Amino acid sequence: MALAIIILVIIGVFSDEKESIAEKSCQASRYSILRTYYHLKESNPDVTLEQVLENENSQYYSEETGCPDGGVYSVVDGVITCSIHGSSFIDVSTSASYKYDFSGMTDDELNAILELALKQSNDKWSVNDINGEVVLTNETTGENRIFFPIDLVNYTINSTITLSGSDGYGIMVESFSDDYANDTGYVFQFDSSYNQGAFIFRERNNGIDYSPFEVLNPADVIKDYDRNTFWNETHLVKIEIISYSRYENEMKVFIDDDEITANSTIILSKPTDDSQTYVGFRAWGKSGVQIKDLEVFSN
Repeated sequence: MALAIIILVIIGVFSDEKESIAEKSCQASRYSILRTYYHLKESNPDVTLEQVLENENSQYYSEETGCPDGGVYSVVDGVITCSIHGSSFIDVSTSASYKYDFSGMTDDELNAILELALKQSNDKWSVNDINGEVVLTNETTGENRIFFPIDLVNYTINSTITLSGSDGYGIMVESFSDDYANDTGYVFQFDSSYNQGAFIFRERNNGIDYSPFEVLNPADVIKDYDRNTFWNETHLVKIEIISYSRYENEMKVFIDDDEITANSTIILSKPTDDSQTYVGFRAWGKSGVQIKDLEVFSN
């Protein structure tokens, strides 16, 4: 009897793993289709998501792109939806391409998002009620990273963020990553401990920071800056990624409507291929980052 129970448990775990892998593969397929749609729309504004999804004569992508469990894709209220795995949480019928209001999501939606996100095995992220606010937060101190896949070329990130504790947090953009959240790209750091507080821009490679290529003094770029209160207050952070030249993008950063990069030009190399890109967050040292919402939309 005990052996039978153990076998059933093993079968259950194995089935759950297979289901999780299939769901991730299905989600990746839908992101790939959406990326194709956005690329096509740049040269053909009249193309519809339904046309791309229909993929007549495999003109847009390989026939193999689809749900590994045989689910049927459709467009429901502007969202790519699988008959087995549900929606992709991507709304292409409005200006918001990705909108995560953590306080307004069901437990199933939150679990799906956290399952989809890339994290290192030791990173602990969850959605919790903290002081009456439902936020995405790191549960442990030290280095923590979390990444969300996107399929946009020029985009804006809006997020309401609070830093608890010392040190700081970062927002990663134009990032590529392996399955273990070892990212390569760029990061904007809201850093309370660097030079008694600074805004820092770095390039990253395989999860490692390069030396800053730009450091901004908050007293020079924030109205009524008060070092004693600023760092642990809640701020609306907006980042714009816009085309600068054929091979470069420009990054503009706003905090509570103050453009901190108004007197600087932050240049990033454009991605050179169609690999999956991500935006992400990081915390380090004794920091806790509390993310109330995340919105990423095409410029």
